Amino acid sequence: MEMMTRNKEAEKAYNAAIRLLGFRGYSRRELINKLAEKGHENEIIDNIILILEEDGYIDDMKLAVQFIEGKRDRKNYGRRVIEQKLSQKGISKDDIHLAYAQLAADEGEQNPEADAAARALAKWARNRDFDRQKAYAFLARRGYSYEDISRAIGEYKED
Repeated sequence: MEMMTRNKEAEKAYNAAIRLLGFRGYSRRELINKLAEKGHENEIIDNIILILEEDGYIDDMKLAVQFIEGKRDRKNYGRRVIEQKLSQKGISKDDIHLAYAQLAADEGEQNPEADAAARALAKWARNRDFDRQKAYAFLARRGYSYEDISRAIGEYKED
């Protein structure tokens, strides 16, 4: 009887995980936390997570790549802010660095962080008088490196 109850509990946890993953991608840690919040046992959660990883439903590096592309290309965030947000999601530093390495290989010699910094600066400066210090502070808060900020400000001033 106890075995049937555990199987039903495991099925319930699996269905809850699939339902969550249907809305958006979750990191391994996020999904563990969500299932624990719903009251599922740790042993069952661990088994479900292993199954989902084997089936390809959970892949922290793939999630990191998608997250980086979205935040960098659409939201114009810099590397430091993106890395911080990924760490908060429970994605390991190794997976974050592998994701950046994969994107760098895919993009070749391009510097997407510098391009994103230039886009962010142009958008920010659109309705303001340009102030170099304020522009630098804005881009630094967005997580850009000194090199990317200097390049973006230099290119903006040339235009």
